[in-house]
Amino acid sequence: QELPQVLITDVEMPGMDGMQLTRSLRADARTAQLPVVMITSADDRLKDEAAAAGVTVLMGKPYTEVDLIQHVARLSGAVLA
Repeated sequence: QELPQVLITDVEMPGMDGMQLTRSLRADARTAQLPVVMITSADDRLKDEAAAAGVTVLMGKPYTEVDLIQHVARLSGAVLA
């Protein structure tokens, strides 16, 4: 009923991978503008595919918690103290 402000997903998941999930979100009018942060260990190889799928931010592993929090805050409009 209520949409999240930001979605965080991994590329590799059982059943539906992160690229399929993002394409599905973009195809639905309710979630088409939902920011998607995707985590991957192969960020350079997936950069073009992620952009084509509609991923907002592609983060490579390893990443810092600070970087993730900053992306989520920026995308959600939150103000960090």
